[in-house]
Amino acid sequence: MSIISRIKGLFTSENEVDENDNKPLDVDKKTGLPIYKDDIIANIVDALNERKEERHPLETQWTLNNNFINGNQLCEIDTTTGTIEQQEEVYDWLERENFNRIAPIIETRIANLKKLNFVMNVTPRTNELEDYHKADISTQILRFLQSNSNFDEIKNLALWWNEICGSVFFLSFWNPNKGEVAVKYNDVEIGPDNVEKVVEKQYFDGDIDYGIINAYEVYPESITKQTVEEQRSIIIEQVKTVDEIYDLYGIEVDGKEIDSLSLGQVETSSGFGKVQTLSTITHGKIKNAAKIITFFERPSRNYPKGRLAIIVDETELVFYGDLPYENIPLIKMVCKNVPGQFFGKSCVQEMIPLQRAYNGIVNRIHEYIKDFIFDGYIAEEGSIDVDNYEENAREPGAIVFYKQGFQKPEPIPNGMIPATVINEKHELESNMEYVAGVSQMMVYGRTPNGVTSGTAINSLREIDNTRLALTGDCIRSAVIRLAKDWLHIYKRYATISRVKNITGLNRSEE
Repeated sequence: MSIISRIKGLFTSENEVDENDNKPLDVDKKTGLPIYKDDIIANIVDALNERKEERHPLETQWTLNNNFINGNQLCEIDTTTGTIEQQEEVYDWLERENFNRIAPIIETRIANLKKLNFVMNVTPRTNELEDYHKADISTQILRFLQSNSNFDEIKNLALWWNEICGSVFFLSFWNPNKGEVAVKYNDVEIGPDNVEKVVEKQYFDGDIDYGIINAYEVYPESITKQTVEEQRSIIIEQVKTVDEIYDLYGIEVDGKEIDSLSLGQVETSSGFGKVQTLSTITHGKIKNAAKIITFFERPSRNYPKGRLAIIVDETELVFYGDLPYENIPLIKMVCKNVPGQFFGKSCVQEMIPLQRAYNGIVNRIHEYIKDFIFDGYIAEEGSIDVDNYEENAREPGAIVFYKQGFQKPEPIPNGMIPATVINEKHELESNMEYVAGVSQMMVYGRTPNGVTSGTAINSLREIDNTRLALTGDCIRSAVIRLAKDWLHIYKRYATISRVKNITGLNRSEE
């Protein structure tokens, strides 16, 4: 099957990329001039680069969030370069360990959000019997898609991206190579030695396919337009291997090494002359890969059916034509809504200053403990062998010497840790839990000190549920929009036989 036939079968559009690349593919609606393949590629790539520049500060914040979750908390955003930089040590004796509280708090949030079960159900619009039949059939289709596509696993993976970046997306499309086998037949193919052979082929009746698109891959027209529906166009840029590209579009491209975010290691000082290795989000290389740019434009006055373009390696336009769906098939899910902003906000961003303060407090407490155990000495100059004291004075049973005629060396007095320091540590712990919308009951499984009555415990549970309900409502709203999207796609592309295979022959009349 040719590339044009494959793309036509995948997106079922009438407009195709000309195989000779010598004909105009469109006409400029303002000037009336023809638009060629190179013009389309150049316009989309230029728009993508502009959107990358606009979105760059948000992307840097997502990377910082990811670093703090993974334990690299000795980094910060350099506002001059717009990159993540490791913090330099101030003094070599200053302890700089990380005491990661963000990761367990996020794990607690996700564990509780996983308990929310989203079963798609359609209610009839009116009391008419026909509406009841439609609602019943629609519900059966949605339940089948949920159970047949590992919806819970996909949703749980989306929760992680949602907590890291504050946003995650679902992309749905009609895949003609899924579903039940509709037709089987034998075809004759000619091999490399001009030898004919019979090959069994089959066509399927199709089904919906969908997956997760993380926030790093989505570039809206404007980050100040809050919903997908408000965006005139959205660009998705993904990195895939050449084998994946061939499976998708049937074309062969030259692979190369492409920069991509990955988990790496970085060495940094932990104080007292020690070096620690931290997991950090850094730029890695994906070998034998290429970029795929997908351009979605919603229906408008100039393009009543919308537009869809797929570009591989910024050089190959493998598809250009009408948008095969009623709207852009991208569903946004957020952790927290930000008024007037397309991307949501992660609670990790609000915990980062608290985590830095917490690390500072705990490091200072540990320094005090070390000073208390290994405190220094006050001695007259020339009264002791300094090197001998540094090496042996703290050994059990050690005999230390000082010169006759000098006063005996005395340990440096070390006071107690002020109670305000310990209180500040507990206050930071409590504030981080509060910002994340969890409590000690969720994190530790126990009630806070002084809370013993059943009424107070139930009140805390209600508060926890209320805090997480903000994110839960955002997830529920996204699932509802996803269900509507699936029904729109099914209504446009599913055959009667496909629907019967899902709902059963007993519902043929409905």
